[in-house]
Amino acid sequence: ARMREHPGRFGFFAILPMPDIDGSLAEIAHAFDTLGADGVVLMSSHLDGSYLGDPRFDEVMAELDRRGAVAFVHPQVPTTGVAPNVAIPVFAMDFTFDTTRAAFNLVFQGTAERYPNIRFVLAHAGGTVPFLAWRFNLLWGGSSELTERAPKGALHYLRSFYYDTALSASTHNLASLLQLVGTDHVLFGSDYPYAPEAITTASVALLDRSPLLTATDRDQIYSRTAADLFPRFG
Repeated sequence: ARMREHPGRFGFFAILPMPDIDGSLAEIAHAFDTLGADGVVLMSSHLDGSYLGDPRFDEVMAELDRRGAVAFVHPQVPTTGVAPNVAIPVFAMDFTFDTTRAAFNLVFQGTAERYPNIRFVLAHAGGTVPFLAWRFNLLWGGSSELTERAPKGALHYLRSFYYDTALSASTHNLASLLQLVGTDHVLFGSDYPYAPEAITTASVALLDRSPLLTATDRDQIYSRTAADLFPRFG
């Protein structure tokens, strides 16, 4: 309703009911054709243990690719394997790993190669993607099968993704992220309401005074990258 009342101010993403393929295809059609959605939300993994990039989701990816859709990827609590015997809350560690697994799997399985028109936006600066990107890229040195599936190499595909700054606005995070992509692939993110308002305020302060960013960089992150992805707000 708010989007209809203020179309130049509000937008929304539709959450796809993955891993339900038929349900997700129906939701894509309803969200874009009936509701006028600006993009979709995909979870990094699912309750059946599957991850984005699994070839069985190709029909969904093909439809998103046909529409040139923006797909925001948010982490999930991992559901596979034995839970680590540590008391660290999942938001501080395992969430970031789940985003990384999804992003790497989208590349490793060739999804990013087959469906280049999907604009993937990874939450939380991609988790640990920027830090591990070079290490991941080493896999392309000795696998002809992998080179055939994703011929441009890991770094190419990872640099095609977009990354938000939610819980990732510190100098440590930004230094790694900006070695991987330019600010034209970075968007402001708050993680609100899951992260309290105080954390959003702190994130803005970190970006405002970051020694890694110029005024032009800040303008790009705060608005211009988003305007490029969503021209109706430009």
